[in-house]
Amino acid sequence: MKSFPLAVLGVVLGLTGCVASKPDSGRVFGSLQNDPGRAAAQAELGIRAVVFGVNWSRFEPRPGEVDAAYVERLRENLRVFRAAGSLVCLDFAMHYPPAWVFELPHSRYVNQYGQEYRDDAPGKDFANGIFNRRVREAQRRHVANVFAALGTDFYGVRLGWSEYGELCYPRARYDDRRNCFWAYDEVAQGRVPDLLAEGLPPCPVPGWQVGASSEGNSAARQFADWYLGCLEHYQNWQIDMVRRHFAGPLIVMYPSWGLRPGELERLVGRDLASDTQEIQRGMDYARLIGSLRDANIVVYSTWMDGNSPQVDDESPDPGRWSPMRYLAHLAHTRQPRLHVWGENSARPSDAAAMRLCFERMRRYDIQGMIWAFERNLYDPTGTYASLELYAELIRQMQGE
Repeated sequence: MKSFPLAVLGVVLGLTGCVASKPDSGRVFGSLQNDPGRAAAQAELGIRAVVFGVNWSRFEPRPGEVDAAYVERLRENLRVFRAAGSLVCLDFAMHYPPAWVFELPHSRYVNQYGQEYRDDAPGKDFANGIFNRRVREAQRRHVANVFAALGTDFYGVRLGWSEYGELCYPRARYDDRRNCFWAYDEVAQGRVPDLLAEGLPPCPVPGWQVGASSEGNSAARQFADWYLGCLEHYQNWQIDMVRRHFAGPLIVMYPSWGLRPGELERLVGRDLASDTQEIQRGMDYARLIGSLRDANIVVYSTWMDGNSPQVDDESPDPGRWSPMRYLAHLAHTRQPRLHVWGENSARPSDAAAMRLCFERMRRYDIQGMIWAFERNLYDPTGTYASLELYAELIRQMQGE
């Protein structure tokens, strides 16, 4: 493997001074895990958006060095996508960190049970970028050097940088434990202040355990506000940092259901002894979206086809709305009004799920949809929604 120091990457590979592509006013359709060889044929069908991942572990396998051969393959794939007329959305693939990132001190999340978060599944073993200053510095360097290697001529850039690239803490259930909150590492608790992310306060109630009572639930209230605020800080840090390089749309990826009105107060009243899985992951979408100050943000649901017996989009109660409707409501009722995109959950990824996604696009003024996954569109078994169905639904929507 040939590699070069990142400091000389621009000299070795050449820099591009492109201006970021601007979205048009129409709807955008695309897919995940794209094959460059299919790009031209799909673009003719209206499936133009592609997600272009730059796997961090492959890009920078050792600190400060890049795999030049990998970068050359990326540049060639970019050339093919652009020649096909694809709308290329860059993903830094922070959810594939190099092994050396986990050698940084306190680079793993820790829950109240003292468990370090680890997961061998692809895309789920992400580093502690919310609290750890050195992890953020490594992420900042990856961003800067990807732009140095590939330029800035992208349709959009995806942000989130946790599990599967989404914006969240680790999951509420871990091994044999439930109701896991992930802010008990030494840095988050304020015991290693030099490693705390710049501008982030340490835990205001250090050592407090989830479920422990306090007068007026004050400890739970302080912890919850701080915990949710730390993810908000991480979101806005990503936006501010990437904005130094890229002027186009920033696509912030929000997973799952999210906290709904009144839910936080209910949980504080129980000292966060929660029967949900949303607060533990920090998914207070009203707070996160309400804090956005950049007008060129895309609010992106990764559960566009989210459904359950409790979902009722006709209800006056926002607590019963689908994730797609709720996120669209938050994005469209704030100023400035933000664009909204969606992505199906990949389960079941069948024809019914695809039709539901198109129905929600119409109802909630969704600008873009990314289908997971491209390979499923070509599956011959009939298990998944087909390429032909996707193309037909696009034609119908474009003709309206």
